[in-house]
Amino acid sequence: MKNLAMTGNKQNVTCTTPAAPKSGGAVRFGRLTGIAEADQQSDGTTDVDFGDETYTLTVSAAAGAIAAGDAIYYADPVAPATTPVLSNTRVGGYFFGIAIDPLTTGSATIRVKHIMQPGTGQYGYLTS
Repeated sequence: MKNLAMTGNKQNVTCTTPAAPKSGGAVRFGRLTGIAEADQQSDGTTDVDFGDETYTLTVSAAAGAIAAGDAIYYADPVAPATTPVLSNTRVGGYFFGIAIDPLTTGSATIRVKHIMQPGTGQYGYLTS
């Protein structure tokens, strides 16, 4: 196909947040969320996997216990923090994926199935 620019779910982009993505960290590019495959490059771009993969990530049970199968959301870092927060708080967040492991309280590393952003709606781009 002559107009196909790239195949797959991996793209080199300038991330919206965080300001300096690190390898293995959650990132946001507009309405899409993903995982940085490497640290941000000197030109300000980052190789990001936007695909449907399962990762071990630090997640916060901010809105009560997280059950396996619950939605996980990405929240932009709030200064002075530089790292985004993954949690079960939908308000102000961007849908990120589904918890594979439960988390009763606090923050811990659990498996999360990242799901490519489906768009607007209950599991889409949520800011309210």
